[in-house]
Amino acid sequence: MNKGRARLGMFEGNLEEGELEIGQAAALVTQIRSASDVIQQLIQEYQSLLTLIKNELGPF
Repeated sequence: MNKGRARLGMFEGNLEEGELEIGQAAALVTQIRSASDVIQQLIQEYQSLLTLIKNELGPF
């Protein structure tokens, strides 16, 4: 993976001469969302977990 076309594509960003291996997880994609939606969900999940931790451990 660190040689030849894979190195050019994945590590050096040369998509003209290199290659990317991106198909392995394609079946896991169930929806296409904007980056904004993804970030908002991450923030909401973080806040929910933080609240849960605070409720379990008390103030810190």
